[in-house]
Amino acid sequence: MRAHRPGPARVARQGRVLPLGALLAALLASCMGFARAHGDWAPLHGGVMNEGGETSFELVGGPQGTTFYVSDHGTPRRTAGSTGSVAVVRDGRAFARATAWPRGEDAMHTGALPLRPRDQVTLTLTWADGSTSIGRFSVPAGYRPAPPNARRCKVPPRCMPRRVA
Repeated sequence: MRAHRPGPARVARQGRVLPLGALLAALLASCMGFARAHGDWAPLHGGVMNEGGETSFELVGGPQGTTFYVSDHGTPRRTAGSTGSVAVVRDGRAFARATAWPRGEDAMHTGALPLRPRDQVTLTLTWADGSTSIGRFSVPAGYRPAPPNARRCKVPPRCMPRRVA
């Protein structure tokens, strides 16, 4: 018995399908790099970006306090008239709370938070119009907290975090 061999039309059609499929796969793979989820922006101030959400927050710690920069799809968002609260959870337990207030055009600021790697930080921001945005952060392994003897802000009752018992 002779083995069945496809005719010339079938071979030509199969030859066209493979390059077209490869071209389509390459096109889709190249477009995937352009898609960004909400909150999936690179940090502009050397901090830690929040985990998703419509509004993006960047946590930047320093010796004079912790600053949260606010943006909406990469565009800085004004924080004038806003209020905020920050909660730190360490090892599954509430560890510290602090109040945040506007600083500059697009930032919220609080006193130096005692952050360590693997801490969970939540910023609840109430905008001037009464709406609320929440930024959640996981402090990465390479995070370096502010030194313990860092200069404190000028209004201690308002800016210094307090430990939660």
